[in-house]
Amino acid sequence: MKANLLILLIFLGVIACDSSDTPSGPESDNPNGFSTRIQDVSFSTSDIALFWKVFDGTSSHTEESINENYIQKGSQGLKAYVQKKPTTARSLARNLSLPAYLSYYKDVRPNTLPLSDVEDETLGLFRDFQALFPDMIFPDVYFLVGAMEAGGKVAPEGILVAVEMFTKNPDTPVEGLSEWHKQVTQKREYLSSIVLHETVHVQQFYINQDLGNNPSLLKQSMIEGGADFITALLLDGKFINEHIHVYGDSLEEEIWKEFQLDMYNSTYGDWLYTGRPGADGRPADLGYYVGYKAVEHFYENASDKKAAIKEYLETADFVSFLDKSGYADKFN
Repeated sequence: MKANLLILLIFLGVIACDSSDTPSGPESDNPNGFSTRIQDVSFSTSDIALFWKVFDGTSSHTEESINENYIQKGSQGLKAYVQKKPTTARSLARNLSLPAYLSYYKDVRPNTLPLSDVEDETLGLFRDFQALFPDMIFPDVYFLVGAMEAGGKVAPEGILVAVEMFTKNPDTPVEGLSEWHKQVTQKREYLSSIVLHETVHVQQFYINQDLGNNPSLLKQSMIEGGADFITALLLDGKFINEHIHVYGDSLEEEIWKEFQLDMYNSTYGDWLYTGRPGADGRPADLGYYVGYKAVEHFYENASDKKAAIKEYLETADFVSFLDKSGYADKFN
């Protein structure tokens, strides 16, 4: 039967996930239509090649031409991405008309294809993840070029990754980009980490179909931060939101005490999905940091690490999980 798969949008304040939409997944032998066998995973890069063909085809990139020649001719993954981010064509046309952003796209282009090494690394990470969580399911992965608005999403079609956000060179020109883009665009080596982060979410919502109902700040931060933690665990500390920890580790207790005041709110304020760094140098979306540290505390104090990962992924009651983790007691 068809079951609901909660869509997760990683919106790039810190490449964040906005899990607010609930579409129906395809029929299959599991609720989301994804495979239980790693050998069934497919990777699609056809949208990247199509984008550069359209890019080279004219010097004038209008919203209409991008929609007609790129989006409408793209894969089902690209169409799913645009369905959840309907401003893609307009934003791409805007980006390609701005010299700073046009230069950025041109500079990262050689890093967008081929991606066979990223695919191999991702499969290796999937195997490592399965060793921690044997009940893992495996989504397909679509790599595409977006409008520097959303780094990745999860949809019934699979994981959708906008590669332009993760293919920066050390010397890629970023002058003229927003401060937000300067902070969150990453090098190519982070492509597999964003896929892994999203794959953690696939497991969570496969198990808990109603996980997104009434998502308090606490729940959402634990969902996101825990996905970061598992990603860092499997990648020896490399994950997309490292910059938040550089800031937060010296202020952990202060951040926690602030978070406590808001954690039962149904609105997220500056804690999640804003993409707006503070004027005082405070990075956007520190809810990721709090969730990460709480899940990390739970994991590090667990005698059975695999059981700890399973318990986290199967949790829907994050008030109880926080209490069991003992994280709040750390500051008492």
